Amino acid sequence: MTKFILHGGNTRIDNQDNKDFFVEFTKGFNVDKNINILLVYFAKDILKWKNLAKEDAKRIINLTKNKSITFEIANEKDFENQLKKADVVYFRGGDTYKLLEELKKISNLNLLFNNKTIVGSSAGVCVLFKYFYDNDYDKFDQGLGILNMKAFCHYDKSNKNKLRGLEEYKKDLKILVLPEFKYKVIHQN
Repeated sequence: MTKFILHGGNTRIDNQDNKDFFVEFTKGFNVDKNINILLVYFAKDILKWKNLAKEDAKRIINLTKNKSITFEIANEKDFENQLKKADVVYFRGGDTYKLLEELKKISNLNLLFNNKTIVGSSAGVCVLFKYFYDNDYDKFDQGLGILNMKAFCHYDKSNKNKLRGLEEYKKDLKILVLPEFKYKVIHQN
């Protein structure tokens, strides 16, 4: 079973919702198992990847005490092999289209996700869904369809008209609405 942890965005803020989100990464793993976490920053500028990895690793380690964790930063060249070794794959937010472009290069991505924990925040959520609303580009678009639903991240009440637009976009599918800092867990066979 594949576990998806889907976050509405803005993970860098230190609040209880985000702490709970990072704790969820390693829930269900045995304490004596080493957990391999693949950090995917394709949606961000490559010059920021090392600092983002330090920031994310520090938070995850501090919040998941007594667990052995190995972190690796994803790279385009070895990405498919890195996915095979990972227990947890974290797609941090940023530019949805930069991330989508890289993920489209992997033809069997859905199979590589089997029985793993797949974590996404903002852009990392949008790419996984059939359709999504992109806040930065202010448009509706199509993702990879790994989850056959629609996604709306960074949602607040001022986005009601955009949400209606997503409801009417293409197919009639269930919409996952995620405000900033909030997350949802979905299990898929």
